[in-house]
Amino acid sequence: MGEFAHLHPGHDGSLHLVLPIPLAHDALAKGWGVAHPLAGIRLNPGMVMIFGPRDVPELDIVAGIVRASYRYAAGN
Repeated sequence: MGEFAHLHPGHDGSLHLVLPIPLAHDALAKGWGVAHPLAGIRLNPGMVMIFGPRDVPELDIVAGIVRASYRYAAGN
Protein backbone atom coordinates (compact mmCIF):
# COMPACT_ATOMS: atom_id res chain seq x y z
CA MET A 1 0.00 0.00 0.00
CA GLY A 2 1.25 3.49 -0.84
CA GLU A 3 0.55 6.72 0.94
CA PHE A 4 -3.10 7.05 1.93
CA ALA A 5 -2.72 10.41 3.70
CA HIS A 6 -0.17 13.06 4.52
CA LEU A 7 -0.10 15.79 7.12
CA HIS A 8 0.88 19.28 6.03
CA PRO A 9 3.65 20.86 8.08
CA GLY A 10 3.47 24.13 9.81
CA HIS A 11 0.73 26.36 11.00
CA ASP A 12 -2.56 24.71 9.99
CA GLY A 13 -2.27 20.95 10.57
CA SER A 14 -4.40 20.17 7.51
CA LEU A 15 -3.96 16.91 5.65
CA HIS A 16 -4.67 15.33 2.28
CA LEU A 17 -6.29 11.94 2.19
CA VAL A 18 -8.51 9.74 0.05
CA LEU A 19 -11.99 8.64 1.13
CA PRO A 20 -14.68 6.59 -0.55
CA ILE A 21 -16.87 9.00 -2.53
CA PRO A 22 -19.86 8.92 -0.13
CA LEU A 23 -17.62 9.65 2.88
CA ALA A 24 -15.75 12.37 0.98
CA HIS A 25 -19.07 14.05 0.13
CA ASP A 26 -20.20 13.74 3.76
CA ALA A 27 -16.98 15.27 5.12
CA LEU A 28 -17.22 18.15 2.64
CA ALA A 29 -20.92 18.74 3.30
CA LYS A 30 -20.19 18.93 7.03
CA GLY A 31 -17.44 21.51 6.47
CA TRP A 32 -14.48 19.34 7.48
CA GLY A 33 -12.55 20.08 4.31
CA VAL A 34 -12.52 20.82 0.60
CA ALA A 35 -12.08 18.69 -2.51
CA HIS A 36 -8.57 18.60 -3.92
CA PRO A 37 -8.56 20.63 -7.17
CA LEU A 38 -7.27 17.59 -9.10
CA ALA A 39 -9.70 15.09 -7.55
CA GLY A 40 -11.22 13.04 -10.33
CA ILE A 41 -8.83 14.51 -12.90
CA ARG A 42 -5.32 13.31 -12.01
CA LEU A 43 -6.09 12.05 -8.52
CA ASN A 44 -8.62 9.71 -6.99
CA PRO A 45 -12.10 11.33 -6.99
CA GLY A 46 -12.22 11.00 -3.20
CA MET A 47 -9.07 13.08 -2.60
CA VAL A 48 -9.81 15.81 -0.09
CA MET A 49 -7.99 18.28 2.12
CA ILE A 50 -9.22 18.02 5.69
CA PHE A 51 -8.80 21.10 7.86
CA GLY A 52 -6.57 20.83 10.91
CA PRO A 53 -8.37 20.33 14.21
CA ARG A 54 -8.56 23.29 16.56
CA ASP A 55 -9.34 21.42 19.77
CA VAL A 56 -9.60 17.91 21.23
CA PRO A 57 -13.18 17.21 20.08
CA GLU A 58 -12.23 18.17 16.51
CA LEU A 59 -9.08 16.04 16.79
CA ASP A 60 -11.28 13.04 17.59
CA ILE A 61 -13.35 13.65 14.45
CA VAL A 62 -10.32 14.20 12.22
CA ALA A 63 -8.73 11.03 13.64
CA GLY A 64 -11.90 9.15 12.69
CA ILE A 65 -11.67 10.54 9.15
CA VAL A 66 -8.04 9.38 8.95
CA ARG A 67 -9.05 5.90 10.17
CA ALA A 68 -11.74 5.75 7.48
CA SER A 69 -9.15 6.72 4.87
CA TYR A 70 -6.80 4.00 6.09
CA ARG A 71 -9.56 1.35 5.98
CA TYR A 72 -10.42 2.44 2.43
CA ALA A 73 -6.77 2.30 1.33
CA ALA A 74 -6.40 -1.15 2.94
CA GLY A 75 -9.46 -2.42 1.07
CA ASN A 76 -11.72 -2.74 4.11
